[in-house]
Amino acid sequence: MTLKLEYRTTRAITLSMTSAQINETSSKDIVFGWGYKIDDFKINSLWGGKAKVKGTKGKGKGKGKTDAEDDKQKKNNNQQQNSRSSKSNFAHALNLSFDFSFRNQDALRRDIQTGLTEATSGNKAIKASFQASYAISRMVSLSLYYDRQRNAPLLSSSAYPTITQDFGLSMKVSLTR
Repeated sequence: MTLKLEYRTTRAITLSMTSAQINETSSKDIVFGWGYKIDDFKINSLWGGKAKVKGTKGKGKGKGKTDAEDDKQKKNNNQQQNSRSSKSNFAHALNLSFDFSFRNQDALRRDIQTGLTEATSGNKAIKASFQASYAISRMVSLSLYYDRQRNAPLLSSSAYPTITQDFGLSMKVSLTR
């Protein structure tokens, strides 16, 4: 399990000599995060199913087979079992993550001659995001995600409050492993 707490702040100040103004932009972010990894998670365990293991048939010597043919069949069976066990050694990992963030962003214009400070833009944003990714095999992984963001503008004349939601399922295939 992982927990995360971040605090980010930025501030930029510019001086305009021609208009005798100082422009200031700043933002403050707080992010709370949680992550959890489940190693060797079998997706069929959600429904109570058990993985089927195929046994080898014909362990005894067959009719009319020579010892060399019987040894060859045993060797092939062992190779099949080894290839199945090497495939099953892959740990199917399920990664879960959740982030919740607050953001306050604003821009101010300060007139040096009159001493007047005026807000020009800015917003307050709250964002929640969830992601679950599952490794099906060494080359294929599935991800399910959901993001919701709410923006409230600092000035009602420049923008409207908005809510944005994104969700989806993605599959990643890697050909380099």
